[in-house]
Amino acid sequence: MTDSTPTPAGGESSPLSSATEAVKGAASQAAGAAAQAAGAAQAAVGQVTGKAGEAAQQLKLSGGVDGTVARIRELNERAITAAKAAGVSALDAYEKALQSVVEAEEKLGTASSLDWIQEIINAQAEFIKKISANYVAAIRERLK
Repeated sequence: MTDSTPTPAGGESSPLSSATEAVKGAASQAAGAAAQAAGAAQAAVGQVTGKAGEAAQQLKLSGGVDGTVARIRELNERAITAAKAAGVSALDAYEKALQSVVEAEEKLGTASSLDWIQEIINAQAEFIKKISANYVAAIRERLK
């Protein structure tokens, strides 16, 4: 994708092209953070799957009901812990992505020469900041 924004005389990039580059960078950061969260979630699933296999093998070897129940409880606790860790990783990635979007919007607002456009873009960025802060805080509380 090429930037068709004309550059001012002297070869300097315009504020709009700078903002466009900032948005591209934010999108790249968001994609990287999402890939990192997906990797963490996949690792957690692999860990839980491995432990489930171990528990199933132990269940075959052990005839005691109390021992089996204790192992199942331990497996459930490990699964919950792994799921929470994956959730926190995904939430961190989501938070970074939102922060990148807000920063890009703020740069875009600064690049505009019209005051009313700056105000609209800055209001949108502030709205995203406040909503995402409340959303992330609520989810973090649930993951404790």
